Amino acid sequence: MPSQVSLMNRALAVFAGARVVSPDDDTREAMHCKLAWDGVRDAALAVYPWGFATKWARLARKLDAPAFGFRYSYALPPDCLYLIDIRAENDLTAQPEQHFLVGGNVYADADQTLARYVFRHENCALWPPHFCEVFALRLAVEVAPYLSQEAGLGIKLREAYYQALPLAATADARQDNAPPLRESCDYIDGRQG
Repeated sequence: MPSQVSLMNRALAVFAGARVVSPDDDTREAMHCKLAWDGVRDAALAVYPWGFATKWARLARKLDAPAFGFRYSYALPPDCLYLIDIRAENDLTAQPEQHFLVGGNVYADADQTLARYVFRHENCALWPPHFCEVFALRLAVEVAPYLSQEAGLGIKLREAYYQALPLAATADARQDNAPPLRESCDYIDGRQG
């Protein structure tokens, strides 16, 4: 089970031999890892619709409608980092609703909206291994410039992060068991009666 300390040490192991015992250690390594933690977590979560960090929520309609373009305005949940889609009904085979993001609001024509989104998942003990790998590399990218003098290290770490990201995304996608979206066409409709 990953912990904040184990993930910090995993990030530090990528480029430095130093370890931390606690996020509150009085060391440069602990200080930089702790300062970068929240921003790195949010950035790593926001780059992909991670299944382990996905929520569904009914969005609250705001009283003030958009000035033009859409009929309704909805507030995004405060823990939303990445809006995957919105739907007018709770049917995954239905087409997602057209929408537009404006700040912390979603503009849409649907008179009710169900949002699927990636939330700020703060409990690292529940993060799966494929995400922990990506997170540790992203943390290493952020803290290495302050802790290492090695020329070109930032570029190497960033490349490692971008190589790990699609592998983690593939591992995450394999865990979904959602029904396929139904494509409509005359042939399929005729065969299904």
